[in-house]
Amino acid sequence: MNSDFNLSLGLLLLPIMVLILGVLLVWHARRRVGVTPHCGKCDYLLVGNESAVCPECGQGLTEGNIVLGERVRPGRLRLGWVMILVGLLGVAAMFAPAAWRYDWYRIRPLSWVIQDAGSRDAVQAKRAWNEMSRRRSVGRLAAGDEKQVVEFALREQAAVQEGAAPSPILPEILGMLGERAVDGQLSDLQMKRFMENAIRFHVRVRSNVAAGKPCSVEWSATTCAPRMGFWVEVRDSWLDLDGKRIPGGGMESTQEFDFGTETHFQVAPAPGDYPVTVTEHVRVWAGKDGQKGKLLHEWQSQAATTLHVRETLAADDLKLIDRPELLPAMKAAISVNGWKVEGQGLSIQLRIVSPPENVAFEIFAKSNGTEYPLGSVTLEKGKETSFYLGSEPINGGFMDRGAIDIVLRSNAAAAQRTVDLHQIWKGEIILKDVPYLPRKGG
Repeated sequence: MNSDFNLSLGLLLLPIMVLILGVLLVWHARRRVGVTPHCGKCDYLLVGNESAVCPECGQGLTEGNIVLGERVRPGRLRLGWVMILVGLLGVAAMFAPAAWRYDWYRIRPLSWVIQDAGSRDAVQAKRAWNEMSRRRSVGRLAAGDEKQVVEFALREQAAVQEGAAPSPILPEILGMLGERAVDGQLSDLQMKRFMENAIRFHVRVRSNVAAGKPCSVEWSATTCAPRMGFWVEVRDSWLDLDGKRIPGGGMESTQEFDFGTETHFQVAPAPGDYPVTVTEHVRVWAGKDGQKGKLLHEWQSQAATTLHVRETLAADDLKLIDRPELLPAMKAAISVNGWKVEGQGLSIQLRIVSPPENVAFEIFAKSNGTEYPLGSVTLEKGKETSFYLGSEPINGGFMDRGAIDIVLRSNAAAAQRTVDLHQIWKGEIILKDVPYLPRKGG
């Protein structure tokens, strides 16, 4: 043993010895010798007292509160208590630094730790999650404790799908649930809750449409799932509208719950209110290296809304924003790197980043005074996206491989085919001299 250890041990033993001696002195000093009666409350000598009350303190006297004998050296009793106090202070002084350094959070009740994990303060939530993970790693979470942690995680996941702000530890929460799902450590009910909150489907229609006019039904998925080890398949989907069942497409995603938006264009029926329902059949497998593993959960999901069809639309259903001063910002938000030949037609990739107002454009390629329609584009203000657009086959092909112009012209009909654009910028943008992009190697 080194000298520092011997010194520390000696310093620790000294107050302990003082404490022990103090206890022995108190124990010894409290003994009584003889049979003279005393008041048990104030120690008044009761020799010759014939009343049933202590003359000193007024306590009623009984056999139970009369003590016999004289104390042995009362000074020792006081000394003993002083030594006990000194010994306790010495021991406390020795252990205080270690107590100060100890992470008392490690013994915090689990229910309190879980409450901290639900905080939207990132530091507090992460500390709580790390503590729960530590306890799990050392085997300190019993089955009931594990159930509490899983229940907390499932509540946090569901809250996000209901529109709540996500927890700062949401990736860790979802990762834990995903690992337990793949390892078969979730009950059937827990698996159902986890999977059916991992992907939720939604259906939207325009608030009002005119009878006989085109209308769109959009369905999409919001996901709240870990990006790990899953193979997700959506099959046998359909749309019910006006008593008609319209088959939908299918989607697959390896490794992730990650799906885009699907839109069906219909002709609006006669005026009235119509329920719209989208049904999706979903299967989720454990997945690894692009391969399906064990089927984890299978369910049928439905999303519903109502389509309101009117005879005609109000004049303010779509507002055209006539602000020509936005033209420079609009033009700066739109880019086309070039165009290329696809079959007998041409195609472009159009990118729009943060337009200053909602847009709905019909797109044309213009060459030698002739415009070739490429399709339509819609986007909300401040958002961004990329579109691949192409023309129908052009008679004789597109032989002139020089620069062309791309024309973007505001179009109310394109906006009215969306579910949420009720005002758009009014104007025309011309991207001049967009170059041809020859294929690599030729």
